Amino acid sequence: MTRDECLAGNRDQAGSEMAINLFENDKQFNENIGYVRQMLGELRSISSANGAELLSYMLEMAYVEAGDIQAGARPLSIRKNDGNRAVGMSGKTTR
Repeated sequence: MTRDECLAGNRDQAGSEMAINLFENDKQFNENIGYVRQMLGELRSISSANGAELLSYMLEMAYVEAGDIQAGARPLSIRKNDGNRAVGMSGKTTR
């Protein structure tokens, strides 16, 4: 809801529009994650058929993770506001 809509007293209409937008965004999000999950499953099948066991395992873990995110069982990111970097890892390259 925009500031102008609030000031104009159109809260009900703006709230309904915002709910519709959130639903559409949520629907698109689920479709995107579903697509990623489907591709991960296909890649896992290919890697498994070619004997790449470690790659198959990693793709399977990503497939499970995508399913958990889609179901709302896991957050999108494990990072907190500060980034929770590994100890001793700055993320910067040195020369």
